[in-house]
Amino acid sequence: MERYILTLFLFFSFNSVIGQATLSIEKEISFPDLRVEISDDISLPDIKVKIGINVSLEDITVGITNSKSKADFIISSSSFPDKKILYGKSLSFKDLQICAGENVSLPDFTIEIRKSGLVDHLIYSDKGYVSIEEIVICLLDIIKKKLKME
Repeated sequence: MERYILTLFLFFSFNSVIGQATLSIEKEISFPDLRVEISDDISLPDIKVKIGINVSLEDITVGITNSKSKADFIISSSSFPDKKILYGKSLSFKDLQICAGENVSLPDFTIEIRKSGLVDHLIYSDKGYVSIEEIVICLLDIIKKKLKME
């Protein structure tokens, strides 16, 4: 009986950690894995994302949490994140251009930010404040998968 309980405990404790992705998303970072130019006024972007609190017909919903163990994505200043991402409004050597904001017309993808209730994905940040740009970059793998860009 004790073995059974120990096995269940280990399964559920490790199962919650496996689904998390740790990202270092900075405006200044050396040797990034990805360089993303993100703004609400890019003329010919690769992806157009409408994101905000009152977004209708959303593709996914997202929330911000203060519990690291419940988060799907962790924005961290860790030395060893899963991915290092450099972002800004005007980058010279960019891998991806994203037009993201609340007033984006004809979006490829829509994200609703919810303050409470059930959401599809939770984001935690060591920094405290999470910007719209950081939310979109956190969800980039999900966006690319739903748009079949991989």
